Amino acid sequence: MSYIRGKYYCWSDGKFIHLPEEIIPMSVFDELVVMRYEQMTPALRKRTEKRAIKYHIGNFGCDSLSKKHGKKTTLELMDGINKINKGNKITIIKDKKQKNDK
Repeated sequence: MSYIRGKYYCWSDGKFIHLPEEIIPMSVFDELVVMRYEQMTPALRKRTEKRAIKYHIGNFGCDSLSKKHGKKTTLELMDGINKINKGNKITIIKDKKQKNDK
């Protein structure tokens, strides 16, 4: 089934989405995403959102889903890591001259 035809041709064989172009504009990707999302049942949407959080939490692109499902955003996760590091007296190395504080 074809999703997009023309310069950016995208189609599905039922298992995979095929994108002949290696690089597509964000606007075209957005169009593909909303078309696919509308095809999904509410139950499939929910399962897919949970799977996306499971595998992609900590990536800025997943922050909206994380918020929607009551999970921490990337910045909140990073803040937690920084607090743990400070509690363990571990310094995040920002340049090669700085050393661990153990």
